[in-house]
Amino acid sequence: MRSISGAGVWRSYILKAICICAVPLLLSGFNIRSFGADDSDTKVWLEHEISYSITDKLSYKLIFDERFYNDISSWEEFYIDTGIDYKPTNWLVLGPRYRYIRANFNSSNEVIENRFHMNVELIAKLKKITLESRSRYEYRTFETAPTRHRFMERIRVTAPLPWKIDDKSIEIFLSDELNYDLDKNMSTHHEIQMGAKLPFTKKFTMKVYYGHELKYRNNSWDYNTHIIGITTVHNF
Repeated sequence: MRSISGAGVWRSYILKAICICAVPLLLSGFNIRSFGADDSDTKVWLEHEISYSITDKLSYKLIFDERFYNDISSWEEFYIDTGIDYKPTNWLVLGPRYRYIRANFNSSNEVIENRFHMNVELIAKLKKITLESRSRYEYRTFETAPTRHRFMERIRVTAPLPWKIDDKSIEIFLSDELNYDLDKNMSTHHEIQMGAKLPFTKKFTMKVYYGHELKYRNNSWDYNTHIIGITTVHNF
């Protein structure tokens, strides 16, 4: 690991960090007062992703995710997500996926969900800064509940830091995601994440982040969650 010094370099990275923090919040119109929501919790999200490159444009994805809530004392959710990413150009990624979910949402009854989702991601680069905009449509089916439909929009900004591991730069990122319930015709979920990507080897990367989640319930944004997230990625 090595560092790069110099006042000019650090000013550049400080400006990048300001942009990363400001751009998604401005685009989403996020109301900072919402952090004072009535009901709060702390969660841990643990995720492992396996990515296999079939061709230069096509890759297979397999994701395992487990989550804990109630101040990390209770199991909440486990899912398996699988599908492909097709990248016809450098600025576009198409990703049809299937997700199998077992969840316990404040209930003694476990919920099983089958979810089909389609992802369309646009990618732009401004020097070393990467801007990604992902649109997702979800078709959600349950054993004992009506089918649901949801649309999600996420903006993420990523920039490298002046430190490297194995000749790859450590990156910082900030993302802002808004979920829209198509059945209720309203936004019901808002989430931001900020963290770092650590490229330990060419085939193994770890992402650590802090997230803040807001949910719309009881006619107000009253559910406020702090998230500690760890994601590991193996590339083949």
